[in-house]
Amino acid sequence: MENYKRFSQSDNSLHMIITRCRSGDSSAFRELMEMNYRYTYAIAFRILRSKTEAKDIVQESFIRVWKNISSYQPEKKFTTWLYRIVVNLCYDKLKADSRRRKHVATFNQLRDEDLISVQQSAERDIEMKDMGEKIISIAKTLPPKQRLVFSLRDLQDFSLEEISQTTGISLNSVKANLSYARQYIRRKIEELEQ
Repeated sequence: MENYKRFSQSDNSLHMIITRCRSGDSSAFRELMEMNYRYTYAIAFRILRSKTEAKDIVQESFIRVWKNISSYQPEKKFTTWLYRIVVNLCYDKLKADSRRRKHVATFNQLRDEDLISVQQSAERDIEMKDMGEKIISIAKTLPPKQRLVFSLRDLQDFSLEEISQTTGISLNSVKANLSYARQYIRRKIEELEQ
């Protein structure tokens, strides 16, 4: 997968673009979007593992940026502000999906033949995937906060401090959630290899 580099823009140039955006300049906003689209998409895709959902989240993120650009504080790093919006929307999506799955499972109890089919399908999938794909697959079953922290740290290569700043989760909570996520994934991989 292509390695996305974080966009670095001179502070003066970025400040000028943001100032133009604040005055309602849509061409400046387009420029701001183009500068940051690929990396914000990469973050959303790493967390959600769906191209369509990632595109939707990025679109919603930039809508929020446009609506709230006047509340951006220039003394803070713009990319941290933007990525926090993206990550929060992804986290909300994960939580909503998790609640929906719980309700569906409650109302649609799986029959024995369905369970056998799911197990056979899972075994076929596992046989066809390499270790990276297994990890990503297992990560999908993590609770939303653990999945978010794991995706940002181990798949997106954010530092622990960046994760804390971007998500608003305390550094200790980031460390704890990452530890739980890694232990769970390690245990699941060991179970698969037995």
